[in-house]
Amino acid sequence: MTTFTARDYTETPTKAVDALDAALGLSRPGAARLLILATDGLFLPEESDSVTQRLARLAESGCALLHLAFSPRGRRIVHTSLAVVTDPAAAIDVISKAATAALRAAR
Repeated sequence: MTTFTARDYTETPTKAVDALDAALGLSRPGAARLLILATDGLFLPEESDSVTQRLARLAESGCALLHLAFSPRGRRIVHTSLAVVTDPAAAIDVISKAATAALRAAR
């Protein structure tokens, strides 16, 4: 398993969401679309506001949104379905069930 480290203790989810939407057309209705955010949800205030706006736009377009958290202590991200993975051995089951539920809810 690849482990990623954010050395400056910040994330820029707005840039990531914009880049994925541009590359994959996540806001373009038509097909099933799913964006998974693997994060603790602890963003800088300016990031929190802007990513919330982006996610609201994606949700309105019918894109399913899944917040994959690795601890129940993080902040809940609005407009997303939440799945907490604390046991790596159970990760595939948790993720697949949560992704299926998020896609069904986005219809």
